[in-house]
Amino acid sequence: MEAAGLTKHYGDGRGILDLDLRVPRGRVFGFLGPNGAGKTTTLRLLMGFLRPDRGTATVLGEGLAADRARLHRRIGYVPGELALPGGERVGAYLRRAARLQGCTRERQEDLMACLRLDPGRRIRELSKGNRQKVALVQALQHDPELLVLDEPTDGLDPVLRQEVSRILREHARGGGTTFLSSHVVHEVETVCDEVAVVVAGRLRSHAAVQDLLAALPLRVRLRVPAGAQPAARAVLEAYADRVRALESGATWRLELRGDPLPVLAGLHEAGARDAAFEAKDLEETFLDLYRGAP
Repeated sequence: MEAAGLTKHYGDGRGILDLDLRVPRGRVFGFLGPNGAGKTTTLRLLMGFLRPDRGTATVLGEGLAADRARLHRRIGYVPGELALPGGERVGAYLRRAARLQGCTRERQEDLMACLRLDPGRRIRELSKGNRQKVALVQALQHDPELLVLDEPTDGLDPVLRQEVSRILREHARGGGTTFLSSHVVHEVETVCDEVAVVVAGRLRSHAAVQDLLAALPLRVRLRVPAGAQPAARAVLEAYADRVRALESGATWRLELRGDPLPVLAGLHEAGARDAAFEAKDLEETFLDLYRGAP
């Protein structure tokens, strides 16, 4: 899936402007941004539900002018706003969808079991999270080449979010592609191979998740007894260009950039003990992008 200069402008600051993207096959691609950033507009353009003001895009090798019905048979789509027939029972609705999609009953039943979805309930009786499960099963049950998912885990509990992440990774291992719009940083961090950040309709960043994590500072918590603190501060001053420190009595928290070994060795020699490393977290990086930080 590719986009070049893709633009849809609504005249009041909303929409997407000059979007350039390339989503490789067999990857889970995160499209991240705050509410109103242009994520849903982008997905609707790629699905052919909106016409761009300018720019081009190809989806599964097809241009935006392709036969939409034929193309959609190769795609699993979860929209941001669900419109499901409230009077139908879950199982009947999904079986009808499966006949149109040409998929097996076994795949459908496996997905309903994984997502703990009761086929006997009427859709109108379902909570937001359970309606989201119906949409996910419908999108996944025909094992499409491409998944286009707009906030797909909205309303799901953490356990089911993990299950959806597992399903998406399995889909990628089988050669499928996922384009995942979200504003949940942890979800994108755990499941995506690459991530693009859009803010106010413009692409702010595009990188592999592993590259973003590798660029984050290493966070360390350690104990520095009072008698060791003067020598420890001297070590930090020697590496002031790559260390940020926060002291709270004998507990120090450090952010280290570059090679951490000389800094940690110097602190250990000064008398610091009990170093513990904290997991890297992309949330602050993305929040800086949202706020427009360089």
